[in-house]
Amino acid sequence: MKDEANSAQPLPPLLDSAIRAVETWWMVAVVWLINLELFWRGGLLRVLEVLLLGGRLTLSLVKWGSVVLMASWMSNRAQQAVKQRISPPMRTTQLNYPPLCVEAAGPGRFVVAGGGGDKAKGLPNRATLIEDDGGQLLVKAFAAFGSDAVEAVAMSNTSNSMLCLAGGSVTELSLSSMTPLSSQKLEINNSTDKSACKRLAVGLQGGLLVVSNGSKIHLYKRRADGKSSFKLSSTLAGAGKAGGEEEEIVDLSLNKASSLLVSTSHKAIRVWDLSSHTCLAQASCDDFMTDMEGNAVELAACRFCDEGQSVCSAINTPTGGLVLLHSLKGKALAVERRVKVTGGRVTSLDVTANFLVVGTDKGDMLQLSCDRLRVLRRASHHVMPVTGLKALAHGDVMSVGFDNLAALVEFSCNSVPLLGDRWKKLAHRGQQIMSAATDWFDMLIELGSRRGRVMGRSLLSSAQNFQVPSVQVTELVEAMKEKVMNSFSRKVETPHL
Repeated sequence: MKDEANSAQPLPPLLDSAIRAVETWWMVAVVWLINLELFWRGGLLRVLEVLLLGGRLTLSLVKWGSVVLMASWMSNRAQQAVKQRISPPMRTTQLNYPPLCVEAAGPGRFVVAGGGGDKAKGLPNRATLIEDDGGQLLVKAFAAFGSDAVEAVAMSNTSNSMLCLAGGSVTELSLSSMTPLSSQKLEINNSTDKSACKRLAVGLQGGLLVVSNGSKIHLYKRRADGKSSFKLSSTLAGAGKAGGEEEEIVDLSLNKASSLLVSTSHKAIRVWDLSSHTCLAQASCDDFMTDMEGNAVELAACRFCDEGQSVCSAINTPTGGLVLLHSLKGKALAVERRVKVTGGRVTSLDVTANFLVVGTDKGDMLQLSCDRLRVLRRASHHVMPVTGLKALAHGDVMSVGFDNLAALVEFSCNSVPLLGDRWKKLAHRGQQIMSAATDWFDMLIELGSRRGRVMGRSLLSSAQNFQVPSVQVTELVEAMKEKVMNSFSRKVETPHL
């Protein structure tokens, strides 16, 4: 018995307060009602009528509030369904090499880079400056990179230059003419394969440069003597080991203040504090994919959200992709939300303040909301896997793919067609039907509660929605009123005390 008492769950605070109030004031309420009935005959009946009226008003408010809420919800869902099925407009330009990455270089300007490397003969390795003139995408200038494909691009901490990572070297390009300002072979400790540098992130504060090399993360800082070269400051063991082998870093992301870094391998996510070079939080695929029943899963991308308060990651499974939203709570990356990507496996990911964009190996792009991971828009402009995405603040997306296509997708364009006159008339008629049905439902409720005394008013208001002549309404009301009153006209004698 003691164990059962201890295991009993406490009542909710509101319910507990209500029970305590009843226990305290029930005798006072009874005495007050008795006095009211003695000193004022019919007072108790009046109180009950007032309570009944208040209950009816409350039910009416709840009913109409539910109708308005349901109508707005259905309208919102209908607009979302229409938007998802209407392909947003886009502007494209065809390149002569497979682009691997893209970065915004200002309003209406983008740098697209990639190439075939030294294995694909005949495909150049370039970084191309593309501008949007409002009607089409124009190639303004490009920079060639010999036999090394450009793996990553990022805006420099200076105002008019772009950093490109190719073959273990960082090249700084002028955005006005795409001419090289400087080129530096990165200093990498304990590495024999310096061409393995594939990921790059640039901090806009303090000239921080972050580069991944295999399972290591190297931090560089711009030299203080004014030169445009970078010096190695520290190295982080970014991925760790899985199955006895070191995991390769597949993606990097800095927060807006350049104080936190999130790194992703195929099996784990880690969040780093760049001031102390310590790991603040980490999570593996096994921590948040326990429902996969042993199927192989791997992480594909990661980005910071909400000014570094949360992390978005993309996971690929044998059946498709998943996008997860993690919260930074303690040393664990707890999964708050997840959504399944129906367009295939995730190949690229990017985030803005309000939107999250995902690219797949089927060439699809999905725009999701950052707060609830709800799919807002969908586009299928590529015929091969999407290799890079750049999400803009107003909702548009610049994408590149293995089909040598660079496309500016205008997700911000509201291309939902307006309703025509015929649809407006149909919608108005639907509102009339809903109003009439609601009135008839009210009439049935009132018939059972008040014996048909207000049925005539309900019939009148319901018939007026369909514009029935008033003569027919009056006859119908009188006939039904007489029939109802005859069936319920039974006098009840009240005994006198």
